[in-house]
Amino acid sequence: MSADAERTLVTVERLGRRGDGLATRDGRPIAIPGALPGESVALGAGAVAPEILAPSPDRLPPTCPHASECGGCALQHASDRLLAAWKRERIVEALAAKGLAPEIAETQVSPPRTRRRVTFAAMRAKSGVRLGFHRARSHQVVPILDCLVARSEITAALPALEALGRIAAPRKRAVAVSVTVSLDGLDVAVSAAKALDLPLREAAGAWAGTADVARLAWNAETVAERRPPRQR
Repeated sequence: MSADAERTLVTVERLGRRGDGLATRDGRPIAIPGALPGESVALGAGAVAPEILAPSPDRLPPTCPHASECGGCALQHASDRLLAAWKRERIVEALAAKGLAPEIAETQVSPPRTRRRVTFAAMRAKSGVRLGFHRARSHQVVPILDCLVARSEITAALPALEALGRIAAPRKRAVAVSVTVSLDGLDVAVSAAKALDLPLREAAGAWAGTADVARLAWNAETVAERRPPRQR
């Protein structure tokens, strides 16, 4: 039997909670990463990747160079119109699950480089430290050179955050590095990091001074606070 004969054609019905396209195959719901509502998709047998035969008018070329690998964003390839409708649907579903049905205003989509809080993953590797985001449905960390959704204060600090990962990350697992822009500088917190001892505490304090962050928390303990971070 040829590969074409083994393919199944489906139509994507809607987006799921993770941003995957949802369709029905043999009476069962299936998730198709990267597919958009209304698209015709050919599903191959075995490890053959799905092929989009009829793209949606809401499909756009991703602007981020990391979009094909990075799991930080699920819908870089979707229009703002579709993205806003999907986010609104998530809110409607969450409230309906609690028996609530209030009026909900139109969803506003954030412009690029306006996100003020980002959580990166940092993992030690033979080449140094990988700082970025987990690949979708994977423990592998995809290193990034830029993030088009984050504010410039965060992206400018990527080299410093990589250095922090070098201090905090154990050998065989990633640590989470959360960064929030405050009025007084970056508020940084690492979790799942190595247990603090005196040398680590000194290294963390020295990093906070060199990076000039407002505050550094380590496994929920504040280890350096140069300026109490404030928010409007």
